[in-house]
Amino acid sequence: MRQFKSLAPFAAGLVMAGMLTGVLAAPAQADIRIAVAAAFSGQFAPLGDQILAGARLAVEDINASGGLRGEKLVLEEADDRCDPERATAVANQLTGKGVQLVIGHLCSSATLAAAPVYAEAGRIQITVASALPQLTEARPGPGFFRLGPREDATAPFIAERLAREFAGKRIGLVTDRSAYGKDFAARVKAAMQAKGLSLALEREFDAGVRDLKPLASVLKGERLDVVVLGSYAGDAGHLAAALSALDMQVPVLAGDAAMGMEFGAAAGEAASRVEVAFMADPAAVPDSPAREIASRMRAAGMVPSPYATDGYAAVQLFSAAVDASGSFDFAPVAAALQSGRFDTVSSTVSFLPDGDREGAGLSWYRWQDGRFRPSDLPR
Repeated sequence: MRQFKSLAPFAAGLVMAGMLTGVLAAPAQADIRIAVAAAFSGQFAPLGDQILAGARLAVEDINASGGLRGEKLVLEEADDRCDPERATAVANQLTGKGVQLVIGHLCSSATLAAAPVYAEAGRIQITVASALPQLTEARPGPGFFRLGPREDATAPFIAERLAREFAGKRIGLVTDRSAYGKDFAARVKAAMQAKGLSLALEREFDAGVRDLKPLASVLKGERLDVVVLGSYAGDAGHLAAALSALDMQVPVLAGDAAMGMEFGAAAGEAASRVEVAFMADPAAVPDSPAREIASRMRAAGMVPSPYATDGYAAVQLFSAAVDASGSFDFAPVAAALQSGRFDTVSSTVSFLPDGDREGAGLSWYRWQDGRFRPSDLPR
């Protein structure tokens, strides 16, 4: 998740007094506690709910098959509200409870704040959504792993499509004035330059402004062939609606921050004109085991998504690493995750030396029938 990328203090409340360091060992016949730590309230709650839904389904499946090495998995949820200070408190609470795996956090700043707590306490942490490069460039410890792509993968992905379909055309770049928007603009321009592409227009706007018709008028006057957009979901939807109101039939390629349910509500009938670059959906691949998981989630009234699939996969990875190492201790489990290759619903997963997933991919999504659906197969 690209939101809230400011550096949170690492020092505050790293480990509660008296906590044992580096131990995952579970007493005999004890439940194995794992947790999803994410936003379960506020604007990002739907994303946290998706991760939790996938993890919950995996726990149910593992327990139904006899548990993890004969022990029952117990899943907890912890709401950090995408707030760094609260994330630190959540991390201390979870480690104090003896949680052995944390799937989280969601927003990068929350993960950045909480990761040192888990590292110091010797807990496995697998983040599905936090994309800040620093998380693995300055890896907090050997138990930290990331399933989703880094945010610096998005701009080259967009630039590749621009070079393939819009070389020599008029390209516009529109971003909000948030930290995300400014970072997105810088990365896209660098990636375009590397492809020999240039901008015909660059514009910024204030996040949260609902009336984007003046901006849409400027874009129409520039006779652009494509617009690259870096903004959050609601603003992206309002811009799509404003462009449609002016009958501007221009393709819009957006960064992953536009991926949210509020996009559809704001865009209305114009929603389908925008494509969003987001983590690849394994369920879009024929014969993928993720398809079965997605079907089961729909049948249960849940929303299938790449976040849900990776939430399921994170539980699978921990379970497989415990089985491979023959231990619940932190060091052998972390080593097994680092060195192994594991078949999951999210395809075969292995990790690079820095904890990033090897070959984490992106895909294009378009709004259809009330939600974002892949508009291509993962690349």
